Amino acid sequence: HDCARALQFLRHHAKKYNIDPKRIGATGGSAGAGISMWLAFHDDLAKPKSDDPIARQSTRLSAAVVYGAQSTYDPRAIQKLFNTDQIHPALITFFGMKDASDIDDPKFHPLFVEASPITHATKDDAPVLAYYPQTNQPLPPNSSGTQHIHHPKLGFHLKKKLDELGIECVIKLREDCPGGTPVDEYAKFFFDKLGVKTTK
Repeated sequence: HDCARALQFLRHHAKKYNIDPKRIGATGGSAGAGISMWLAFHDDLAKPKSDDPIARQSTRLSAAVVYGAQSTYDPRAIQKLFNTDQIHPALITFFGMKDASDIDDPKFHPLFVEASPITHATKDDAPVLAYYPQTNQPLPPNSSGTQHIHHPKLGFHLKKKLDELGIECVIKLREDCPGGTPVDEYAKFFFDKLGVKTTK
């Protein structure tokens, strides 16, 4: 919600910052990737009747490019996806749980759902390019949170959902990019989706 507010602030001051408010994308790694996708998929948080002119601005994006993204933060979904009972310590802190046993406490379940980008995906959402620097290798049984929290399997989980919805989702693996992070592809994706003309 803080980042949604920042996006609204930029739109409100678009003229000042020389921004086209109709062509805004987001990028980030890990938590920043999750936030970018949450904004890309979440229903518009704008409040058209608000007395606050910033709150009246849209929170929607035109594209997202993400790095090591978590398509879901629901520890139940993650455990099922990786066949593990482990939870990344950051998720325990994030949701305000005391320990991993709180995963079964129903009071946390709405938070798990609300925080997960994939939960909000609908057919009118922004296209996504997701790069995973972790090798696409099977994990050991009962993998730890640090082993699976950036795994490409989270990207394939996302792509399956977005393909079903007809939303463009490009997954790039470490194995696809021997030169490292494909920055040129990031830029091209943004240029294409934001309608930016280049000389190249």
